[in-house]
Amino acid sequence: MTEKPIVLSVGFALPTFSGTDSPDNQQSFRSEVATSQAQAVAMMFELTPAVVLIDLGLIDGSPLAVADFASYRHPDARVIFTSASGIFSDGSIFNHCANAHAHIAHGMAEPDVLALVGYHAEAAPATRRRA
Repeated sequence: MTEKPIVLSVGFALPTFSGTDSPDNQQSFRSEVATSQAQAVAMMFELTPAVVLIDLGLIDGSPLAVADFASYRHPDARVIFTSASGIFSDGSIFNHCANAHAHIAHGMAEPDVLALVGYHAEAAPATRRRA
């Protein structure tokens, strides 16, 4: 049996479905949360995330530094940025961060966020483990 891929959320927590939701809505990944750049870096020494989901509004540290460290420590991890403002809405984040795979708005519907993150978690090369 394979382990669920890990999604490291930096700066916020992903929405989760409760145990009362249908099995089709259960997450296909394990979610971990870091509230700062320092905590995210420390966690990346212990975990092998398939996806690093970073809030561009991260207050304690630099979101781009977190993405850069993820690129160094886990080059196969996919980085997804999220923001509440129009920052990088022109797509320029992809010029600044080679491991960026998506940029989403905070207002995106929760099931859509989970579906997008789940897709990238399953597609990341780090998740292709032997049974």
